[in-house]
Amino acid sequence: MNIDITKLSEIKLGMIAQIIDLDDELVEGEIIHIISKYDNPNGIMVKIKEGPKGNVQKILKVTVEHSDKNLSDEMILLPESWKLEYKKSFKPNFFDVDKQWINSFNVFKAIAGFANAEGGRLVIGVEDVKNEPLRITGLSNDFEYIQKHCNPKSYEKYANDQDGMELRLMDEFDHYFSQQPLTSNLVRISFVGKKPEKMICIVDVKRSVESVIMYASDAPQSKQGPNFFVRVNNQTKPYKPADFIRYWVQHVNQMMGRDRLPIP
Repeated sequence: MNIDITKLSEIKLGMIAQIIDLDDELVEGEIIHIISKYDNPNGIMVKIKEGPKGNVQKILKVTVEHSDKNLSDEMILLPESWKLEYKKSFKPNFFDVDKQWINSFNVFKAIAGFANAEGGRLVIGVEDVKNEPLRITGLSNDFEYIQKHCNPKSYEKYANDQDGMELRLMDEFDHYFSQQPLTSNLVRISFVGKKPEKMICIVDVKRSVESVIMYASDAPQSKQGPNFFVRVNNQTKPYKPADFIRYWVQHVNQMMGRDRLPIP
């Protein structure tokens, strides 16, 4: 890994680092706090999880989002949070006709939730099973699925690669956010990895200045919408219309700095 340990901009939370502590001992651990405010020729000063603080001597593992375009054992996946969500696949579940809508719905549910909160990152191609380590499952199945379908605008089949998947995801915005066509401007899509079986899709979502309301005509009637989703901690929660209105008023006030009462 080509990481300059003296540059503040290259050291990120979640990285696994070897540091030299204040007793001149080498210690390894996850970076949970970056202490340095500027570049440091002796290595950026950090604090590691359940350990001491010290100057970084070597980065042992980096998070996926801070890697280059290759995935390897030197990459780690951070746990889900209010800013991070994982999905195994975008492809429908063909084994159960009644549930074919779920995977795609959940992808855009997460996007809506992030947009209605503080923004965040959705990663497709990672399996998150309770009480088990996060596992990269790749995009092979998604690529295979999208190449069997045509672009509704050009009537051409999607390519079974990153470009095809990105185009399919962007076209789906017209389906789920049909009454808010500019919602797609809130996202940036990128890919990490070279081989489909070890590739992930990263969807970065900006915070929206207007409420994002999701519809899904192919879902059961109770899910067709309008749907109001908000990212809360490490979950995307549905809100009833009245509750969402109250939330959104508070959210807008916070965005505009009106959540604090004036000091008399």
